[in-house]
Amino acid sequence: MLITGLLLTQVVSSQCDYDNSYWETKAAPTTIGDSIVTYLYGGEFTTVTGMQAGNVYQISTCGDGAFDSQLTVYESGGTFLEAYNDDYSVCAPQSRIYFSPFTSDNYDILVDEYDCASNSIPITVTIKLFDIPKPVITIPTVVHVIHNNSTENISNAQIQSQIDVLNEDFSRLNSDVFSAPSRFRGFSKDIRVEFCLAERDPNGNPTDGITRTATTFGPFASLGNGGNNEMKYTSMGGSDAWNRDDYLNIWVVDLSGTTLGYAQFPGGAAATDGVVIDYEYFGTTGTATAPFDLGRTTTHEVGHWLDLYHIWGDDGTACSGSDNINDTPNQGGSSAGCPSAPNSCSNGGYGGDMYVNYMDYSDDDCLNMFTYWQYRRMYATLYNSRNSLRSSNGCSSPLGIAENKIFSDISIYPNPNTGVFNIEFYTLNSTMVNYRIIDMIGQEVFNERSTEKIQGAVKKKIRVGDIPKGVYTIQISSDNEKINRKIIIH
Repeated sequence: MLITGLLLTQVVSSQCDYDNSYWETKAAPTTIGDSIVTYLYGGEFTTVTGMQAGNVYQISTCGDGAFDSQLTVYESGGTFLEAYNDDYSVCAPQSRIYFSPFTSDNYDILVDEYDCASNSIPITVTIKLFDIPKPVITIPTVVHVIHNNSTENISNAQIQSQIDVLNEDFSRLNSDVFSAPSRFRGFSKDIRVEFCLAERDPNGNPTDGITRTATTFGPFASLGNGGNNEMKYTSMGGSDAWNRDDYLNIWVVDLSGTTLGYAQFPGGAAATDGVVIDYEYFGTTGTATAPFDLGRTTTHEVGHWLDLYHIWGDDGTACSGSDNINDTPNQGGSSAGCPSAPNSCSNGGYGGDMYVNYMDYSDDDCLNMFTYWQYRRMYATLYNSRNSLRSSNGCSSPLGIAENKIFSDISIYPNPNTGVFNIEFYTLNSTMVNYRIIDMIGQEVFNERSTEKIQGAVKKKIRVGDIPKGVYTIQISSDNEKINRKIIIH
């Protein structure tokens, strides 16, 4: 949220309709740093072919002052509105989008003058391959359940539901990302981070990644509200942290007052490092309580743990603070509930307040995305202050099971997809693999069996045919192992 010092329009602009005139077709750049350039009048579009899922393309009119421009991105042919920007923070009144496609496809880049107007003035549009997908980093996680009664002693299923939410939210696999307005969704990004419940404890013993501590203490006061992190010390009725160099510690407790959770930023004391969440706002089942029952409190707090600030910059309502992220609009104060088009800092051209961002305070069913530059900040944290987590063996079973798994290294892409996707195995060694897709009510919609001998790295293409758009589970199994992964078809 960088402050530009410009007073922008009070009106929240809407994306432009797919009614522009075609100008030309160009192939997307394929090497990081390479660009293509197209010159468009307001009211024209260029088709860019071969844009790849997961890549980040900087689409920009910044630097050309021909007119107050707007950028809109549609899937080629206008079938789906992907992204929109008017007045990017560091180059207003020009526009810029850091666009990471959900699917590999051709896309139409539309240019309009302000308020979706046409003109006969050419402006330079640059499409640059800005980034490509980085390796996924898996963070071993331990959940410390501190309970004063049986209700607070939440189930393993509730804990797993929260791990599932973290993996969806940090991989941009949450289906509700498509409910974000296009002016924000076009900036959304897969964070390239996954979470596992630890399989190896700090002493090298097998674990399920969950500790349970009965306590006579509680409710616990949060830090800053009279508390002193008591839940993080066995001697104070809590549970000692596992080594923060190898694990993300999450304490689930009864917090007093209205605090849903809190986190420690990088650089604090090792003994208190991690995230604290109230048991009523953890996961999606059991004690999870609306309107914070979709696991987004933990997503928010893990964002802090990876060095993200609140989207409004913690300046009250002054519009003068910053979250040090240049693709989140300036915002005066936190959001509440699920607002429709808030615009607290007169940045309507950008799209108003990004109330759908995980680092805001909206209700859980309104939060659904991180941005590209938030990804950059979090991913950099895992190569700097939290770099030791990348070499942790906390997700590997000490019994040698994980090392021998057939599916220990697998990638599914693009995801989301339109019904055609790849499954890439990097270390597969099997004679038979079965692929089964199941819908949200448990009905099988696809089943294919591969009987050829597979050894080493291999890529399998799946075509599911004509099935409804939605969220599905793909089950990949052999004689020795079975894994489930979520896919989204849209």
